[in-house]
Amino acid sequence: MATENSEAPFDTWESYFIPGTQTLKNKLGIRDAAELRSEEYEITERRLREIEQNPVSGNYDLDHLKAIHKHIFQDVYEWAGQIRSVGIAKGNSEFARPEYIESEGKKLSRALAEDKDINQPPDKRAFVERLADHYSDWNALHPFREGNGRSTRVFMESVARRAGYSLDQRRIDAVKDRWNHAASQSMAGQLEPIKQIFMEAVRPQRAVDFESLPRDAALKHHPELRDSFMLLRIERAQLALAHPTNPQAVDHFMRQKRGSGSNGTANRLKRSASPVAVSPIHAGIAFREAVAVVRLA
Repeated sequence: MATENSEAPFDTWESYFIPGTQTLKNKLGIRDAAELRSEEYEITERRLREIEQNPVSGNYDLDHLKAIHKHIFQDVYEWAGQIRSVGIAKGNSEFARPEYIESEGKKLSRALAEDKDINQPPDKRAFVERLADHYSDWNALHPFREGNGRSTRVFMESVARRAGYSLDQRRIDAVKDRWNHAASQSMAGQLEPIKQIFMEAVRPQRAVDFESLPRDAALKHHPELRDSFMLLRIERAQLALAHPTNPQAVDHFMRQKRGSGSNGTANRLKRSASPVAVSPIHAGIAFREAVAVVRLA
């Protein structure tokens, strides 16, 4: 589909919009703002899933953040990955002026590179403390015309992965209102709300990958998980033989078994531990609960 004035420079507030509308110029040819938001969400969700399996590489600096933004929004906006040329604000918070973004971004990149407690953290709490500080600074930068929240979260996820952790985006999405409030509070220097969410969402990288990625993608990053996947497969086969008439309950039970609950394998995958064996089948209470959940669904 044809773009709307895609070759025009983006150097004024109006230049980002389709003339006569409040809709951002886009590669989809969409003129309705609500329709654009919906389509943008669907398209960028696919790109975010790609990044989950194959993270955008970089040096954990402003250029790295640009590359992440470009990947996420490449199908929607001509200016994906480009620094905005206009000032923007949200509520009472005004973000960095465009003429200072590059210089401030270099300062933030240098601070991130020199922070030992985030690159080689002694423990999770120390890592979360520093992650909250850096997130607050990068959030205040807001270098793009649109899509800053999503790209900055992915950027922070990259920082977490370097330290052996993962910023579990599903846990943030589950508390979206809390997250938006905490991000706003961080602009005023109030970091406790964002720290609380990070304490919940920062988890061992191996555990999140084991729980959320397809087997081959997880093994690409963590080949030592092969035994855990094999044992999980054996358990599924045994359970399916024991309960051949209820495949939905088997699926539900195995998702719980693979996941981060108290009995889940992912819950026991530490940051640098050896592979975790899946516990033997207990086809009693836990499986009966799975059957009940499926019947109620």
